[in-house]
Amino acid sequence: MKTILILLSALVSLIILYFLFVKKKDPLPVNGKKHKVPSRRLEVPPSTYTSTKPSNIPAMSLDTITQLKAHVLEGINNILSDYRSEDTKNTLPLQRKETNPEIIAKVKAHVGDMKEFSSFDELSALLDDPNVDMTKIAKRISSDPVLSNKILRVANSAYFGSRVEVDSINHALSMLGLINIKAILFHNAFSNKLKGSKENFTIYQSLWGHAIATATCAFYLSEAFDGLNKGKLYTLGLVHDIGKFIIPEMDGSRHVNDCYVTPFGEKTSIVREDTSFGINHAVAGRIAFEDSCLSQQLLQLIEYHHFPSYGSNSFYASTTEDRRYIAALYLANQIAKLFAGDEEKPFFAIQPLPPILGNLVNRTMLENVFSDSRVLSEILKTKSLTESYV
Repeated sequence: MKTILILLSALVSLIILYFLFVKKKDPLPVNGKKHKVPSRRLEVPPSTYTSTKPSNIPAMSLDTITQLKAHVLEGINNILSDYRSEDTKNTLPLQRKETNPEIIAKVKAHVGDMKEFSSFDELSALLDDPNVDMTKIAKRISSDPVLSNKILRVANSAYFGSRVEVDSINHALSMLGLINIKAILFHNAFSNKLKGSKENFTIYQSLWGHAIATATCAFYLSEAFDGLNKGKLYTLGLVHDIGKFIIPEMDGSRHVNDCYVTPFGEKTSIVREDTSFGINHAVAGRIAFEDSCLSQQLLQLIEYHHFPSYGSNSFYASTTEDRRYIAALYLANQIAKLFAGDEEKPFFAIQPLPPILGNLVNRTMLENVFSDSRVLSEILKTKSLTESYV
């Protein structure tokens, strides 16, 4: 009997020790459910624009990205903070309804049909589909030898530094990414129609580069606005300055003088376009796309994309959505200039955004987007690749 008591005592002691030192590590039940112990491993919350992140980006110098980030954030602060009220007597740029019908007819005759853009827009819309079958896209591209060669050339450019030759369109598309595929498609559609001249090659190259940089910035900063379509905003970025190619060629001279270059600079230069040519590039761009598949909304946004420079109430924007789009396009246009190289900077001057439009942007989100090293690297990648095919 004594032996049994000793054994029972030892068993009770073991049970007590078990609950004191083993079960204590398990959390107590909460409302009848076992409470999960938080992990000590820190989880980084996913970005709100994770699906748009670039891939295959070569490592950039940490110092380069850090300096660029500081430069871009300072520029954004200036764009959103430096607006000064305008003299209401200032001359506004001509609108389409004020343009001589003969000049309008001349623009349409110069541009001709827009089947090239229709083809681009169709492929671009397919690429905007998150469920798109890239094999089908590759087959369509492969049916165009010129486009195929251009894409393969870009994929084999020095930027990637690949030792293995890329000879597959599928492989090339995966390396380049959505943004650069669309940019190449756009350039391929219009490069023959809008060639420029050898004497002004640097300026025309800068025009193409700025259009593509604006589209790229627009794609990313769409996160800072409510309810904007990324694909639509990207297209607006690509086409907003197409009139800058049209006017000097239509005028019978491919020479682009200082008066024409300065639309990248001071805002009043667009009025000098009106004086010199009887039309400005924004109106010319709208007219060029009137027979294309672009919506009336996008045509109006192209025409009025410089109007925010002339005062908060002087531009066309009939709906809140229109105001968001014109604010986003204007902002992308200015931010893209922050990425200009040293040799391009004389062509560019940055204009502030009117407060009434600045209030439509989520500034914290905007700064987060352009604080992301991957976004900055993608924009640098796009600029570098643009130089390989423009």
